[in-house]
Amino acid sequence: MAESRPIVMVPQESVVTRDGRAQVFEVRQDGTVRARPIEPGSTVQGRVVVRRGLSGSETLVTRPPDTLKDGDAVRVRNGGAR
Repeated sequence: MAESRPIVMVPQESVVTRDGRAQVFEVRQDGTVRARPIEPGSTVQGRVVVRRGLSGSETLVTRPPDTLKDGDAVRVRNGGAR
């Protein structure tokens, strides 16, 4: 019997393409972000299925600006990072 794994989905606006690769920015406990490469799957109602790269428990930046880079500091407001 195949082992089942939960489906991880993220908001479409959290996924960016940099250097030809899809990635998201995870907010770490110290208030900085870490770029996480992902393997995106299909998009369903504004959410992207993540085939590989996330466990589903990460806090992600929604709508990361083009200037955001690995190690930048962010503030979390209203349940989302800015």
